[in-house]
Amino acid sequence: MQLNQRLFGFLVPVLFCILISSTNVSADTAAPVEGQANSAPADSQGNTMSASVTGVSELPEVTVKAKGIDQAAAFDQMHDSLNKVNILSQDQINQTPAKTVAQAAEQLPGVGLLHDTSEARYITIRGTDPNLDIITFNETIIPSYDEAARSVDLDAIPAGLFGELQLYKTILPNMDAQGIGGQLNLVPKYANDYPTGLFELKAEGELFPERNQAGVRGELSWADNYNLGGKTNLGILVDGGYQFSRFGIDDLENDYTDPSKSPLVVNSAKDYQFRYYDYERDRAGIGTNINLDFDKDNKLYANLMYSGYDEYRDPVWHTEYKNIDAVAGDNATVNPDGSITIPDVTAGKGLDVSKSGTDELTQFRTLATGVGGANNLGGFILDYKASFAYTEQYVPWNYGYSFDDANATGSLTYNNSTNNGNMPTFNFNGLNGTDTNPANFLYGGANNSTSLYEVAQYGAKADGKFDIPLGGDDTSTVKFGGTARLEYSTNTGESFSANTTSTPLFLNNPAFSLYSPNYYPPNNIYNMGPIPTLDSTTNLLNNPSQYQGSFVETDPNGDKGGDYNNWEDVYAGYAMYSVKAGPMEAMAGARLEVTHINYTWYQAYQTLANGDPDTSNELSSPLAETGTIDYTNILPSLGFKYTFNPDLTTRMNFSQTIARPTQNQYIPSFSLGQALSSQNGNNDVQFTFGNPNLQPMVSNNFDFSWELYPQKAAILGVDLFLKQINNYIAQNYSRVEGPGGVGSGGVTDSLNYINIPTAVIDGIEFQYQQQYTMLPGLLGGLGFRGSISFIGSQGELSPGVYGELPSQSDLIWETGVFYKKDGLTVDVAGNFTGKTLTTIGDPNAQSYSPSIYFDDFFQVNAKAQYAFTKDFSIYGDWNNINNADLRFYQGSPNLPIQNEFYGPSFDGGVDITF
Repeated sequence: MQLNQRLFGFLVPVLFCILISSTNVSADTAAPVEGQANSAPADSQGNTMSASVTGVSELPEVTVKAKGIDQAAAFDQMHDSLNKVNILSQDQINQTPAKTVAQAAEQLPGVGLLHDTSEARYITIRGTDPNLDIITFNETIIPSYDEAARSVDLDAIPAGLFGELQLYKTILPNMDAQGIGGQLNLVPKYANDYPTGLFELKAEGELFPERNQAGVRGELSWADNYNLGGKTNLGILVDGGYQFSRFGIDDLENDYTDPSKSPLVVNSAKDYQFRYYDYERDRAGIGTNINLDFDKDNKLYANLMYSGYDEYRDPVWHTEYKNIDAVAGDNATVNPDGSITIPDVTAGKGLDVSKSGTDELTQFRTLATGVGGANNLGGFILDYKASFAYTEQYVPWNYGYSFDDANATGSLTYNNSTNNGNMPTFNFNGLNGTDTNPANFLYGGANNSTSLYEVAQYGAKADGKFDIPLGGDDTSTVKFGGTARLEYSTNTGESFSANTTSTPLFLNNPAFSLYSPNYYPPNNIYNMGPIPTLDSTTNLLNNPSQYQGSFVETDPNGDKGGDYNNWEDVYAGYAMYSVKAGPMEAMAGARLEVTHINYTWYQAYQTLANGDPDTSNELSSPLAETGTIDYTNILPSLGFKYTFNPDLTTRMNFSQTIARPTQNQYIPSFSLGQALSSQNGNNDVQFTFGNPNLQPMVSNNFDFSWELYPQKAAILGVDLFLKQINNYIAQNYSRVEGPGGVGSGGVTDSLNYINIPTAVIDGIEFQYQQQYTMLPGLLGGLGFRGSISFIGSQGELSPGVYGELPSQSDLIWETGVFYKKDGLTVDVAGNFTGKTLTTIGDPNAQSYSPSIYFDDFFQVNAKAQYAFTKDFSIYGDWNNINNADLRFYQGSPNLPIQNEFYGPSFDGGVDITF
């Protein structure tokens, strides 16, 4: 896709809004006054002395509304911050259809979205790999529940639990050093945000037209403040929500013919997989905060967030057409229109049609909690906190069933040469119904697997600071402190299989309830052929003695080889000194982080002379292998801020941040590496290992930002950034040929990870938001927000292979047009995340192993709401208006390997405050 096409949806509304705003950008700034907004007790530098954060000096007044902090107060905090931060208020989140943190975060400049199973799941900060950044809850790091990953699944965390989302683009010494792209801090709601109390109910219904399925969602919020006598005040807030959704996903996936087999055309397909998904998702979350303020100098607080969902795949069915390669010598034909005809199976090597089904439950859980306080001890401010976080991904069952059609005969014609390879056409008439006859599909057995991945994290921190007067209004501040974070993770899993009995089972058995759904937009152009309902399949196979044997663990030693446990302990200390003199503010400091890792994994196989595992010879009992890793990093920071006038400020920041390797990158386990290897299409990769000698990536970050606040709740900002990354972690392919190789022809490829010297990320960001209150009458409700990030990256992806860094987007933008006036709020917005490299191809592979990309993704969402009174409103959401597809391709954009559609969805509900 050309750059001008990728920018078109962003530039049109931008040019229109610039034209409007140029007529008058200062109508609301005639009488600037100091404002205040209640906020969380942690400001941009981690100070927690007061729940009241002073707004921008001499900016327009900002007030706390009955529904919490508004975006004007969020912009005030951004203005006052020494380091670069973007803040999104709950008020602005409520303006959009966002239900999860991932969906809400798309409004933040420089945030891209990675989608899966119909929703935004991960965020990228300035395009960086999500594994290089961290997500925190009130500064407590949230661990990932994805095995051997650091990226946090934000589709499991409801956005309604939080008062603000704070996106830090530059890091200060008092903050955790993890985060090359940045850090996203989820700030809990506080009772202080609602001075008159709160009791609010949201209830809505959902419709998913893709399968004509419905869902429900509800959220209840309560907050109150109590005076316990004198200056002592107690605030309590509880927020909880539940969502039940049933929806479908239509997916088409394929593989291409290995070029070494001399395909007649480059787009010759090896197989096509029609995938029909039915999902059920039960999502819930609860957040609570208690703040006890004895006076302005002594405070205690406790907060908690618990969220997650149960995801049922009930069921997933695949119909796969295999061995459809257009290969010389097999009499395949490339027709004048670009279509490919695979001849009768008697002339070729044999078309195969198979069906497979999955019945799976996966449970995701995230918990984060903290207890702390602050005391002013005669001018010395002591701030302290203890925290605990826990995440879990548990698969109680994952049943798989397979049926194979051994009697498919005839010819098949497909055409994937048009429309950039999307939505290929198929002509199955030449198969004469042999691919859709239930009597031809023989049951091939079942399998099941269970797994549990858990992370428990214990943390403590203490900070102290004091001011040193410099004369007049000039002051300096000394701040220092220490933290400890102890994190334990463990993974276990088992696999089972059930063989068929001597009694054959075909799909035409009357006990099966069959259906043949048409699917895939537009116009349901594909047909799955006969597939059984999940209930009839499980009911028929629950008698294992008739058609299948009992489930038995397939390979106990191999299963144990994938287990591990890991301790990662980080101890840190820091010191920083800042000076504020007139319009200038400067800071210098450093952070020391000491990392100690202790892991245990299990060796399940004998070892060959070259060190590779001999997978044909298991040990009688797996051996526990242990290892330790230690490293220390000293990370300096510098900051400078200059306020030209109350509306205009600029910053320059330098910081060093790190990104630690993931567990599969440093634990030298063959079985773990195999399970997590992303090289699914490379048959030559026999072994994947971690490298315990890896060092963390260290990034030198240079940031320059400029911000103009032309009126209340308005901003125009420009950011330049450069990241020079040392020890970038890259994939390392190696080859063993001849007698040492155990692959085909005595050749074995293995994959591990190495540090490469340097990599670079640079870019520029623009942000603009304004409501045009200067326009007359009803037009005064119009507003626009938009941000765009142009990003470049370069590094050595593997030895001798240079290019864009993995998971790094080159273009991210978000644009929204909104209307807010007289109780009516309408918001229509689009978010674009540019393509990312997800899998690096193997240059040594004998078979085809190309690089794989997640394609450009653009989605449009809208919300309209009307407040009849301040306590009662109705609203409607329209999500995925443009039916955006999740698309992967290999090598070139005209070679798609996955196109997944979700369809639009609709929500409608009421918001009542009692």
